[in-house]
Amino acid sequence: MTWRTKRTMPTEFRAEHVQEKPSRWRVRTIRTRTGHQLRVGFPPGPRRRGSGRLLEILHPRGENPGCEVTPRRAIEIVNKELSNGAKNPAELVIFGLPNPADLPETERAEELYEEFHGEPPKESLEVQRSARMRTDYAGLGLLDTLVVADGFSQQEFNRFREEMSRENGNLGRVHKPVNTGIITFSSSDRVTLASNAAGTQLYLIGGNQDLTPCLLELGADPSKDQVDLGFCLCVRYIAEKAHVNHAPSLYWHILGEETNRPPRLAYDKLKREIFFTGGEYVVKAPGIIN
Repeated sequence: MTWRTKRTMPTEFRAEHVQEKPSRWRVRTIRTRTGHQLRVGFPPGPRRRGSGRLLEILHPRGENPGCEVTPRRAIEIVNKELSNGAKNPAELVIFGLPNPADLPETERAEELYEEFHGEPPKESLEVQRSARMRTDYAGLGLLDTLVVADGFSQQEFNRFREEMSRENGNLGRVHKPVNTGIITFSSSDRVTLASNAAGTQLYLIGGNQDLTPCLLELGADPSKDQVDLGFCLCVRYIAEKAHVNHAPSLYWHILGEETNRPPRLAYDKLKREIFFTGGEYVVKAPGIIN
């Protein structure tokens, strides 16, 4: 899965978010010989061996978008440099990826409660939440591309819609609204575009929907569990339809093209799932209408 940005970080780096910084933790930046910069968090109090946690990787802009330096690989690089006697400007000790036992959600929740109320919690309540979800979907095809944007004018949307029609969905040959993000999925991601039985709600089912590495680049707030990505202006997918003898073909639809009310796209960071909210579209035999 690849992406293009709608809000850029400093020109020389692309940020990959790894985990949230716990409250009151200190942050240090360490530069590696590979040209990456690592932002590392440390808990309050005296520095302890192994207490550092990787929060973010700044990748050089010229790096292959395949992100060969993963969080675990970044840790290996730094530890190797330290074991070879490299100077450690951040006074780092060997650190690793988060261990759930180190700082469980319950402890973090209690810490936030005490900060908010000025006193520790007196009780812990257990609640049940509904796990109800739709079990029947109509598959439309394999997802290829999502186009998201925010803060654009009606004129920009009209131009995008007209040029997409003229260029038959070729995104590289059209003017896109400001703050546009293009999220592209490969065949190996295997994300299915689907609809409910009534044709009133689009879904993305299964496959690799993980947007964690690029939330900042999409202009989203990675600290939220439910992340707003903006209006979804266009969806492209690969389907096998009868009028082309069931040959795999690329289809595209402008959402909100008639009423100017496209749905918004959101991301569930915990489930690593993308979903549509609102909009005025409907799925019928010819395709996605409006």
